[in-house]
Amino acid sequence: HTEYLGDTISEIAGEKAGIIKENTPVIYNTGSEKADKVIEDYAKKMGEKAINVAKTDYIINEFTHKTIDFSMESGYYNGCNFSVISRAQYQVENAALAIRTIERLQLEIPYETVHKGIRNMKWPGRMEQIEENIYIDGAHNEPAIAKFMENIRWHPGGNQWYTVKKFYGGTVYERFF
Repeated sequence: HTEYLGDTISEIAGEKAGIIKENTPVIYNTGSEKADKVIEDYAKKMGEKAINVAKTDYIINEFTHKTIDFSMESGYYNGCNFSVISRAQYQVENAALAIRTIERLQLEIPYETVHKGIRNMKWPGRMEQIEENIYIDGAHNEPAIAKFMENIRWHPGGNQWYTVKKFYGGTVYERFF
């Protein structure tokens, strides 16, 4: 998306921050200090404190063959455990974002409902298991490909794997394969 958003992390974050509206909650996770600063500055300009959901906001308790179990401190669900049906750690980050959003918006959603929603969360095309030891992922930029490769490498029995790749716009990130 660099042709639309820019060539640097800061430029891309600036374009994405453009959706922030005045006095509207901003809950985010970028994994980049440069992007964090852009988002936080823009949110402040719009009259809102940005809430960065970082990896330090949750604890991964266990990786199983099909799930990641984690816990998170929260004003609503203090010390509660959650589970995502995925081997992708970024799904835990997405779940943590959802939990922080519920907390910030002060939505009164029972823990059981949130727990069930997170447990049943599916993101088609992102580290989606279609058969035993066969995953598909629609990663479309270098950071997303890196995350996919990081997650697939620690898959049980994942010593041998193959990739099929097709990149829109002619960009192929050979160094990952």
